[in-house]
Amino acid sequence: MLDQHKAKIKSRIFRDLWVRKHISDTVDQCRNFLPKLRQEIQDTKDHITREKETLKETNIIHEVLSERIERQSDEHLSRESENCILKKELNDVKRSYNTLKKELVKFVDTHFPPHKLVREDMEEDYDDDYEDNINSSLKVLLEDLMNQSFNNPSEPYLYIDTNKVWPPYVETLICAGIARKHPQNTNKIALVEYHL
Repeated sequence: MLDQHKAKIKSRIFRDLWVRKHISDTVDQCRNFLPKLRQEIQDTKDHITREKETLKETNIIHEVLSERIERQSDEHLSRESENCILKKELNDVKRSYNTLKKELVKFVDTHFPPHKLVREDMEEDYDDDYEDNINSSLKVLLEDLMNQSFNNPSEPYLYIDTNKVWPPYVETLICAGIARKHPQNTNKIALVEYHL
């Protein structure tokens, strides 16, 4: 019996030792795994934070797009009505242009009467059948400049023939800041663009 009792004790001791070793190995594995687990937790938290930011940005984009769609659905302007509006605006601009032109003509007629260019004032000699006198009108010059800038905005410069236009009129327009000379050709002038 004593041998059996010793065998049971030995068996229990071996089992306890084996269980302790197994527990010790498991604890060591858990200790080794803990930093990796902490890193995974941190990575997951970072990922969740990024996902929350992405969700927030997506919600903002969704709100903006929803507002834009709502605005567009509220605006029921068809192409025809837009064209009507543009035509009306164009007519308003033309009316304004014509009114301004009439007022300018009235002002110029009052303050700048036509000047007669006589043959001796001209730079070049013309044939004998050329008129002896030419009326140089600031009104005509301004009309031509306005028409050129309105009809051809990409090339608003107008060639000035000094034999047909009195040079002091040109200089008056330039000094008053109404017209400007072409950068490369001093015989061309254009109206200054006041709207820019």
